[in-house]
Amino acid sequence: MPSDATGEQLKREGMALAADAAAVWLDDAWLVMVDLVRAGGEFTSEDVVERVGLPRGTPGTNRNNAVGALFSAAAREGLIVRVGFRKAARPDLHARLLTVWRGVAR
Repeated sequence: MPSDATGEQLKREGMALAADAAAVWLDDAWLVMVDLVRAGGEFTSEDVVERVGLPRGTPGTNRNNAVGALFSAAAREGLIVRVGFRKAARPDLHARLLTVWRGVAR
């Protein structure tokens, strides 16, 4: 059934669902993100996952969507900015390109 929702609306709805499924993880991951911003320098999603792990949700939860929702929210809040890309080091990510982020001075 076709939807009248825009791509941006669907993106936000999907991000909200992913965030709800991993609410506890999201709180912990946000604190890690803030620590990385305060430390200065560049970082990727791998740095957050290394410190807090992947979210554990109900079966079928797309854990990568929750990680993406975290970074999208931080960018929307003006906490971080994209500065480039680099290949993932985690073997399960198959050397895909990850966004490199830097914290924004406030």
